[in-house]
Amino acid sequence: MSKTTSSKFRVTCKCGKKYLVRADLEGRKVRCRNCHEELELKRRVAKKEPMWCPVCFSKLDRKDPVCKSCNRKNEKYVPAPEIPEKTPGRLGLLAAAIINRLPRSLLLWIWFLTCLMLVIGISSLQTGWDGPAFLTVFFFLGLGMLVLFYFARLKTQLITSLLVIGILAYESIALIRIWYGSTHGMSHFGILAGLMLGGPLLFLFVAYDKAGYSNYSTCGSSCSSSCGSSCGGGCGGGGCGGCGGD
Repeated sequence: MSKTTSSKFRVTCKCGKKYLVRADLEGRKVRCRNCHEELELKRRVAKKEPMWCPVCFSKLDRKDPVCKSCNRKNEKYVPAPEIPEKTPGRLGLLAAAIINRLPRSLLLWIWFLTCLMLVIGISSLQTGWDGPAFLTVFFFLGLGMLVLFYFARLKTQLITSLLVIGILAYESIALIRIWYGSTHGMSHFGILAGLMLGGPLLFLFVAYDKAGYSNYSTCGSSCSSSCGSSCGGGCGGGGCGGCGGD
């Protein structure tokens, strides 16, 4: 390539017409042969991207590799600063902890929603029932759970979770009945207290076979602690009548 050719530079007009201009004509203004508009002959200077300090993300001078902000000599440069990740706040961490503890199994969700509907439904309907009617419903509810836990032990490994949810729902229905009866002048909650105490024990006995005493003791301690405390506190002054409130 000759010296004359290398000293030339290209100029593009607004209309798109391109010209190869000699170096001695740089800075002059001429008219475009295509659109007859004024065209300034000047070289295009390539824009250099700014350099950033990889430590404090301050803008750097290309001639001076020392960052004036953190006063550190940087050997490597990045074209642009990286956006730091946002750290979640306390509410975000709490929500994440709750979500991570939620059950992942569809069976557990179905069982949880079923128990919730049972608690809401029976608690709403029991206001119109007398003592024997409520005890009959409560007895057959416990009998149904007993059969369910027996077959669930044979079909699924989630028996412990199913058992805990079922016992909590079973005890909640009884506690709501005791609270409602106490506020409406009812008394004699003895048989109801017996069902509250005996039901979970039968659930535990049926849900675990004889070879699983370790699981039985673990689940029994967790369930009996919640159920026993609720029974003892709710039924101590109830007396005995088998009407679930009479």
